[in-house]
Amino acid sequence: MPWSGKTGWVRIRAIILTAAVSLLVAVVSVWAITEISRNIITDRQEKLIEDLRSRVAESPAFLVERLFEMQENSFRLFVPGMPNPVCFSAGLFSFDPKTFPDSFLKGLVYDVENGSPVYHLRLREVRKTRQIEVLDANGRVFYIFNPSADYDPLWLARREFPDTFLATYDPSKRAFMEEWTDPSHVEMDIALIPESYVETYAEGEVSSLLDALMLEEVNTLATPKKIVSSGTTMMKAAGSDTNVVIAQMTKVSTGTLLRVDYPDTFTNRLEVMICTNLIARHWWLAETNLVTVGTNSLMWVDTGATNGDGDVNRFYQIGNSADYDGDGVEDGREVIMYRTDPNALDSDGDGLVDGYSGFVTTNSYPGGITTNGSIYVLGEMSLGTDPTKFDTDGDGCGDGWEVAHGHNPLDPNDPPNVSGTIFYTGRQTGMVWVIATTDSNSWNTAQCFTSSVSASPCPLPYLISDLEQTNYLDKSLDGQQRERGHQCARSPWQSDRYRHYHHQPHDRAGHHHGRS
Repeated sequence: MPWSGKTGWVRIRAIILTAAVSLLVAVVSVWAITEISRNIITDRQEKLIEDLRSRVAESPAFLVERLFEMQENSFRLFVPGMPNPVCFSAGLFSFDPKTFPDSFLKGLVYDVENGSPVYHLRLREVRKTRQIEVLDANGRVFYIFNPSADYDPLWLARREFPDTFLATYDPSKRAFMEEWTDPSHVEMDIALIPESYVETYAEGEVSSLLDALMLEEVNTLATPKKIVSSGTTMMKAAGSDTNVVIAQMTKVSTGTLLRVDYPDTFTNRLEVMICTNLIARHWWLAETNLVTVGTNSLMWVDTGATNGDGDVNRFYQIGNSADYDGDGVEDGREVIMYRTDPNALDSDGDGLVDGYSGFVTTNSYPGGITTNGSIYVLGEMSLGTDPTKFDTDGDGCGDGWEVAHGHNPLDPNDPPNVSGTIFYTGRQTGMVWVIATTDSNSWNTAQCFTSSVSASPCPLPYLISDLEQTNYLDKSLDGQQRERGHQCARSPWQSDRYRHYHHQPHDRAGHHHGRS
């Protein structure tokens, strides 16, 4: 119906007013978005400047310390049998050239990034000489640190697995642990930027709109919806030639996107493990059965890495889902989550396999513990015991022995035992005896603990396990007193040479009895 008269002009005014309001809203929206973007860019630039100024490489020795930290935190990512070391990035650090010697500065080769010189370095430990080599961006060694006279290449093994060096430890397992923990398996990349270029670098970094470029890259590589719905999406890429590595981590709307690269010939399935506290080293399984056949790269999204999950940092490791020793636990989980030997059925030698019951037969492990005539060796994961500890509950009896003899390997009171600590003063020699007896006048040594004493006074802990009776007295004497006979002229309890502290003895039901 055609417009006419007053009604038509009213409608025209309404349309013009609507268009003007829409234009005003658009202008305000553009202004608001521009202001928000400007504020975001400014905040990011300031944050980057603050971060770079707080991350300072103080000297060449600082670089070596970072390498040692990297070796300690990342050696578990080296899978035994890999032909080449694994390499991790320590990130970008600012530095003052005045704190570095001329011999170091002359070897630096720079790249121009965001209008600033950036020096890319790699540090590695040479296994044969134990020297630390520093390589420039072209892969040329230009600086060398010589090891100190007391440097111990087994420091990682001694720190992480001290039981390895006990006299009772299997030599073949010790050799495996020493090889696995060799610090030369971990190398480090680090980048340095002169402190005078920090602001220039930050300005160039932010103005390049890095977020937009990364988002475009993610959309090119994979569609996040497909990743979330299917768990993984695979692609052909120029991946690693020898190692399984996390090649890229990118924040996306649904979490954190990981791109994992691996050799063309790698066909085992992979698993993803996550940790939020590297000191506690509690890793949990986040994903399993990631298919690798026919590709050399895959994508996976950690949907738990959101702002609302409460975690400040999330660390990732990729594990091999193969189980080469056949104990029922995947190799990656053994190395990362449980810290057991992926090439041994029984890492702690207690007669129980590391994994689950029902996987290993007595033919494969003749010394393994079975019950009720089963042909399968019992597993620590099924029993709830610690596969890295010979005696989980600390009662002096091995886990396998306890299971075989009807005891509970998780109960420190089963079988009965007595434990405590002896303190002594002065310079002592000979042996200390701790005796558990049911007769206060008896010095029967059928159930006892003996140890040589140190010339310098130090606490001497003792444990007498698998006691046959329910109530015991425990008392101590030194070797010289025992050589004079079972009866002592002065009770060891009042001896000024020994102060004896002990826990209460226990019966087989786990009840405590009063101290004698």
